[in-house]
Amino acid sequence: MRKYNCWEAFASERSAIARYVKSLKKQNGAADAISFAELVNLALEGDEKARTALKQTAYYIGVGIANVFQGLSPEVTIVTGTIVRAWSLAIEDVMAGAESALCQDYPMVKIIPSTLGNYPTLMGAFSLILTDKFASASII
Repeated sequence: MRKYNCWEAFASERSAIARYVKSLKKQNGAADAISFAELVNLALEGDEKARTALKQTAYYIGVGIANVFQGLSPEVTIVTGTIVRAWSLAIEDVMAGAESALCQDYPMVKIIPSTLGNYPTLMGAFSLILTDKFASASII
């Protein structure tokens, strides 16, 4: 990995798709574009090229998460998005990427997948509204 490139160039859904399409072009000279959700489906169904593209992307996600660890020192990092559907395939590579990018003797932070579905930000905002709406009035 080049140290001067943008994290998104290595860890985004678009980069995972590009890796997959490139591997197909090597095989048969042409490839149709697919969505990241389709790539995840292929990986879960056992497509080795899709798995490889997903696992390489997971590694770089881990590298980026390590930078967040070192900059913000969270107790836990929660991963959201489509990749969570393939967490069983991605977790080892996410952890390997994070461990490779941490400074020496820096403690590893817990990385977990979100359980809030496809819209975790919306769910969080909704819970804040409900909390405010249904909070009991203080008694003086």
